[in-house]
Amino acid sequence: IFLLILIIFSKKAVLKILNLFVFLKKYSLLSGVLNFIEKELGVFYNTLPLFKNKKMYQLIVPLTFLGWLLEMASFYLVFTSVINVPFLEVASSQMITASATFVTFLPGGLGVAEGGMVYILKFFGYPTALLFGGALLNRILLTGTLLFTGLIGLLFLREKGKES
Repeated sequence: IFLLILIIFSKKAVLKILNLFVFLKKYSLLSGVLNFIEKELGVFYNTLPLFKNKKMYQLIVPLTFLGWLLEMASFYLVFTSVINVPFLEVASSQMITASATFVTFLPGGLGVAEGGMVYILKFFGYPTALLFGGALLNRILLTGTLLFTGLIGLLFLREKGKES
C-alpha cells in the first residue's frame, strides 16, 4: 500500500528506489523486467497531467485496493464452492499468480492465472480436476464482473469529469 501511494505522489522517490536495483541489470531476464518497469512508470507519469481533475487518480487508488480485496474474496468463494480450501491458501496463491500475469503478454494473463492457481494449490494435496473447475469457473465469473464494474466505473469517472 505504501509503495503504491509513493508511486502516485513522488516520481523522484520511485526512481531512487528503482536505481537501488540497477545491479540486477547484468542478468538478461531481470534487465528486461527492470526496463519494462521503467518504461511503464514513464508512461504512468506522462499520463498523470492528462487528468483534468488532479484528485481523480487519488480516488482511483482506493477503488483499486477495493477491487483487489473483492477479487481475492471472489477467488475464495468460488474455490470453496467447488472444493474446501482455506482462505490463506487461496489468497496467497492468487497473489502469486496475479504477479505472474503482469509479465505475460497474454490479455489478462489468460491461462497463466488459472494454471498457476492449479499448480500452486496442487502442492497442498487438492485434486487437480476440482482445482481446474474452480479456476475456470472463477475466470468466467471474474471476467464478467470486471466488465460490469469497469463500465460502472467509466460512467462514474465521466460524470465526475463533467462536474469539474
